[in-house]
Amino acid sequence: MLVCKERKKIQNPNLQNIDIQYFKSIQLIDKETWNEAAPANDLFLQYDYLLFLEKFPPDSGSFAYVVFTQHGKNIGVAYFQIGYFDAEKSIHSDSLFVKSITRQINFKALILGNALVTGEHAYYFDQSISKENQENALQKAIEKVENQCVKENRKTSFHLVKDFFQEKDFLIEKNYAAFPFSPNMILDLRSEWDSFEAYLDAMSTKYRTRAKRAEKKLSGLKYLEMDVQMIENQQDTIYNLYNKIANGADFNYTFIHKKYFIELKKALGDAYRIIGCYNQNELVGFFTTIYNFDELETGFIGFDEKYNASHQIYLNFLYEMVKIGIEAGVKKVVFSRTALEIKSSIGAEPHFMQTYLKAQSPILNRFMPRVVAAIAPKQEWQQRKPFKNE
Repeated sequence: MLVCKERKKIQNPNLQNIDIQYFKSIQLIDKETWNEAAPANDLFLQYDYLLFLEKFPPDSGSFAYVVFTQHGKNIGVAYFQIGYFDAEKSIHSDSLFVKSITRQINFKALILGNALVTGEHAYYFDQSISKENQENALQKAIEKVENQCVKENRKTSFHLVKDFFQEKDFLIEKNYAAFPFSPNMILDLRSEWDSFEAYLDAMSTKYRTRAKRAEKKLSGLKYLEMDVQMIENQQDTIYNLYNKIANGADFNYTFIHKKYFIELKKALGDAYRIIGCYNQNELVGFFTTIYNFDELETGFIGFDEKYNASHQIYLNFLYEMVKIGIEAGVKKVVFSRTALEIKSSIGAEPHFMQTYLKAQSPILNRFMPRVVAAIAPKQEWQQRKPFKNE
């Protein structure tokens, strides 16, 4: 006989010693103070990246920041985005039922995390802080930020907390509904892959032949890494190519600032790369990468669809990202959530992540699991296993 034990609520005396400092702008925080409390190995929670994003925000976006302190020591940070969500604009579906629902869903949301990247980039605590204290401090931080937003005329209707590899039971206990996004596709780079050829050699004949065939199809096009001047000269083309892909995605929460590409290059320098794909002197596609310490994050892409059909430009982009990751000596390449099957064909594995949604209205929140189940993107795909030992 199974006995369900109620989770004990133990009052940790250290919890009351965690102070929560709220800031409306990253520019109100001393850079050293923030970086002291932020993780040293996550670029997306570091000051310079957050400053860039605040200056060049996504659609209708604003921000909030929390620094956690204990006994005068900075022990953690949390990062929030406040944005408008229009489901009809963000969720693309052929289902008439889904379309009828999404037309009625638009709201302002308080997001714990970053809507522009996939991964655990929402908050960080010093390892000395217990899981219980982290969870309680986070919940209090969400409440504090929401109260401050009301005072600043930034009141939100929903809370969105994203993305976690492990389930967060304390959010379910607070009546959040789990939102099943598509998995994050990640390629772990093996230590023996000291070159791109070694990576290809690890593939079965079928997939190695496929890679070589794709490379031949790229004939006539060339890659060029774009410096600041080249990006400035091609800003409109880059943004238009990005929009072609973003508008066709099954799910797209928000759209980036028009100056995102050039200003992120200025902010991050060599850590951010834009690789242009040219047909003679015409830019027909591009992809971006961000060096995030031992990970290579693949960023936004764009390309002309006719070149995808004739030159397999997207598949070639994926292979080139792998090559860059191997040459950089990172441990993994993070490919994010789209195009799951083709990413698995180059070796990326699905890693499921949890996101949580809660309506401020208790009545509406009762129906959230049903609404989430109805509108959550559903993708049917077959995972490919390209390596010999699989």
